[in-house]
Amino acid sequence: MMGTALGVGLASAALGMYIYNNSKPAYQKKIKRGVNHAVDEVSDAMGHVSDTVRKNMM
Repeated sequence: MMGTALGVGLASAALGMYIYNNSKPAYQKKIKRGVNHAVDEVSDAMGHVSDTVRKNMM
């Protein structure tokens, strides 16, 4: 199961890179903005999770 998940993740990453490299510059900018926004959201969520874990550990 873990190998399948890893394989699907790698295939998705390769497909995403292919689409990104073959798209127009304007679309590449939109992709970059979207990825940056998603990374910020995940970072904020992980910050909240780590704060909650620290509070529960004490």
